[in-house]
Amino acid sequence: MREQSSFEPAPGALRFAALLLSVLILATATAAVHAQSGRRPPKQPSTTDPKPPPEPPVQSTSRTDTTPRLPILAVKNMKSVGMSTIYSNAALDGCLEELKQSSSVEVSSGKDKTQKEASEYAKASKDTYVMLIQLEQEIDKGTAAVLATGGDPRTLVVSYIVFTPGTGKVKTFGRIYQGTTRGGVGQPVPSTKGIIEYELRRCGRDAADRVLDVLNLPRPKRV
Repeated sequence: MREQSSFEPAPGALRFAALLLSVLILATATAAVHAQSGRRPPKQPSTTDPKPPPEPPVQSTSRTDTTPRLPILAVKNMKSVGMSTIYSNAALDGCLEELKQSSSVEVSSGKDKTQKEASEYAKASKDTYVMLIQLEQEIDKGTAAVLATGGDPRTLVVSYIVFTPGTGKVKTFGRIYQGTTRGGVGQPVPSTKGIIEYELRRCGRDAADRVLDVLNLPRPKRV
């Protein structure tokens, strides 16, 4: 019988195959390295990067009124003997309320003054007008008997005088009556304390408006 022989590759062929395999592996690895080198990793935030500028502070929209205001000192003098100071205070309060609502006036109040004292104060001042509020009584035949027993507040009349700063001279003056007629004659205001105070306060406001007109200043705006 013939013996079968197995094929065995030559040693040189094995070395060549191994060398070829090594070359292929090396080429594959080199291509992979070049492919990875073309990609750039994302930039990581740096702690040294400059920070955005801070937000500017919010500025207030309110503005301070710098318009010069005319100084006026409002005072009172109770000429009617025996009358309560409640009535003179009501007239002065009405005057002050009206002046304070004007944007063109810087108003203040002080202690009671006579006409002479008010004039001297204005004369000694460089820029302050002095407005003197006084209560007088309107006397007629119908109220003479009442006045003899102590006075009737319905007869009170609000008079005002304004003295000029620097000279003390009279700038303007006038009288304002309660009710619809002079001194309440014919149609007197009711003899009620609250109503009389209200009327005298209104007279004080009217006096302030007249003074603002004389000084060419705007009256307070009414809503």
